[in-house]
Amino acid sequence: GDTARAPYGTKSLPEVREFALECLDRLVDRDVKALVIACNSASSAVLRDARERYPQLPIVEVVLPAARKAASITRNGRVGVICTAGTATSRSYNDALAASPVQVSTQVCPKFVPFVEAGITTGDSLMAVASGYLEPLKHKQVER
Repeated sequence: GDTARAPYGTKSLPEVREFALECLDRLVDRDVKALVIACNSASSAVLRDARERYPQLPIVEVVLPAARKAASITRNGRVGVICTAGTATSRSYNDALAASPVQVSTQVCPKFVPFVEAGITTGDSLMAVASGYLEPLKHKQVER
């Protein structure tokens, strides 16, 4: 984790790319056996670069597994992704599902960042923010 520059969700995609590649380079310099990119923003920003840059290492990320799971369980072919602006801009979920008939709708959720950073996972304030973000997805009839 890049605790010095977190959260990544408030940063531009080029910044996230730069920071994530720096972190991955440091890990590779330590002779790691695999890389795990456990952040949607970082996965969206660097996955292709990382696979080209470190072909000798297995790379695990979060976008493709989540996209595949959503596609496998949707009944109406519409899935919603709540995410950072960088993840939405990258269209990484759309790319992950490009070969499937699933329709992807994204909802950028910047007001979640302070809650996540404070470790708040419940409460009236968080639920009000979540309801506001989820309402547009409900109108698009996303299912998952």
